[in-house]
Amino acid sequence: MQDIDVVVIGAGVAGLTAAMVAGRHGVKVAVIDRIGVGGQISTAERIENFPGFPQGVAGHELGPLLHEQAEAAGVEFMLDTVESIAPEGGRFLVRGGTYELCEGAARSRSVVVEFPSYQAALACYRSPEYQAAAALRKGKAEFDLLVIEGYDGPQP
Repeated sequence: MQDIDVVVIGAGVAGLTAAMVAGRHGVKVAVIDRIGVGGQISTAERIENFPGFPQGVAGHELGPLLHEQAEAAGVEFMLDTVESIAPEGGRFLVRGGTYELCEGAARSRSVVVEFPSYQAALACYRSPEYQAAAALRKGKAEFDLLVIEGYDGPQP
């Protein structure tokens, strides 16, 4: 079993930035994406408002630069599809709030997913599709799962 602290699902700008920052702080990070790095920004003809590029940059140039920087921070990449989250409207993000511990104990190694609601997250966990995927990892990985209510209020 490979020892990973954080799994980021999605290799767009936000996912790569989160992975790079975590990697630079000594966290062992893996990024999973179904098509590769860059996300939607890779399809943009020109990006005029991205920090560090005062003259603008083509989207197909930015994705590989983000990938290179994340790799330099020690981030590992995997091509794969995470299927059991999407049917309930899941989106990957970091949030905090009320939580329900569904398996194991809370600890620092995490996959963070946002759903449209707390109830949708619990529905995903309880779905036959998720439970089938969970059965595949039994005996192969240590796993804890928390469902946390999100926060949309003012940010500090």
